[in-house]
Amino acid sequence: MEYAGRLHRFAAFIIDAIVISVVIVVLDALGVIDIGEPSATDQVLEAVISFGYYILLTAAFGATLGKMALGMRVVDESGQKAGFLKVLVRETIGKIVSAIVVFLGFIWILFDGNRQGWHDKIGGTFVVKAR
Repeated sequence: MEYAGRLHRFAAFIIDAIVISVVIVVLDALGVIDIGEPSATDQVLEAVISFGYYILLTAAFGATLGKMALGMRVVDESGQKAGFLKVLVRETIGKIVSAIVVFLGFIWILFDGNRQGWHDKIGGTFVVKAR
């Protein structure tokens, strides 16, 4: 497996953040949510959209739109597309743990030999260059 580059991973994150933001802005324009003065329901819906985006795309296609655009995919230890349970753990528990300590779990990618963040380690996943 050839691990994805650190800058490529960050760029994919930026692309994904833009995609999610566009979806939320469209929902605001349609009156589904209010991003100006969000209620608790609006905030929950935004979280569901964000987590759903990462979980569904990664489980179904092995990558989010950002990772696809930059030629990466999320795999398990054997190099196969990570299964739904691994993706679910990675994208929920793993990313919450990665973020909770001043985002150290994401910064860890810079120093890890396998370029894994804590969310990757918790989920048993790797981000690799797609073939």
